[in-house]
Amino acid sequence: MSDIQQIQQKIEAIYRSSEESKVKVPQALQVMQWISFAEDYIAAASIIDGQAPQHWLLRLQMTGQAVESALKACLVSADAELPNHHDLVQLYESASKHGLTLSDPDLAAIVHLGHFYFQDVATGTRYKTRYPTDQTERLGGAVPYNSAFVSIVRSLIEQATERNQANISGPVPR
Repeated sequence: MSDIQQIQQKIEAIYRSSEESKVKVPQALQVMQWISFAEDYIAAASIIDGQAPQHWLLRLQMTGQAVESALKACLVSADAELPNHHDLVQLYESASKHGLTLSDPDLAAIVHLGHFYFQDVATGTRYKTRYPTDQTERLGGAVPYNSAFVSIVRSLIEQATERNQANISGPVPR
């Protein structure tokens, strides 16, 4: 066994020992965790956009994580099954079945982001913000402004928060 495998085995044993005390995280707290991830990722994307715009691909990676996390917050707030994938378009489609709404320009921005973050719409190459391709193909397409995604993430967070609040306190009398 190599040195790193020995270390890995020891660390795994430590992590497994904490598995025995697993407690189900309440739905409301899960929503807040996803929202916190979304806020952190969009903040990181905004820092990159403002201080190092030449690293636009890294910004799009952070932006994709933010949108994905916000969409998953919406799904959890709707008590929907949380898919284990990164396809922003499919995540939106799932969330929209539970009442989530975004404008057409916001949806177009998500499609463009998904092109870089999840799968190139022309070639099918996945994860261009993370991995270089093994064939010659361009890395391009429309890159919406960061401010558009900040607005999208805020809208998603607001919708998840409203639903989460309603789940906690029950229906609001009218």
